[in-house]
Amino acid sequence: CKNTGQAMLGLGITLVVLGSLSTILGIAAAAAYPSEIYSRMYGPIWAGIFVVITGAIGIMAGRNFNREGAPTGFTPAFLTLSIIGIFAAMSQASVSGTAAGV
Repeated sequence: CKNTGQAMLGLGITLVVLGSLSTILGIAAAAAYPSEIYSRMYGPIWAGIFVVITGAIGIMAGRNFNREGAPTGFTPAFLTLSIIGIFAAMSQASVSGTAAGV
């Protein structure tokens, strides 16, 4: 089974789309509720930007993997940012959950 990097490319594209959606919805929430303390923390915006950056690294890792046939420096960077992104998403979920309960 030869790895061609297609999984990293697909995951990177998915992360860019979902991160953009999080950023757009975060901006809409901040505009709709400007006086709320949780809206001013901009959790979805920051987490969405981080996820977009992680997705861009994933796209570069997938494309370079195809070109060279072996993992490049983007592959460990993508793995590291993906793990950190899990914690960013958890913090965004906790802020959003706290705001929903208020």
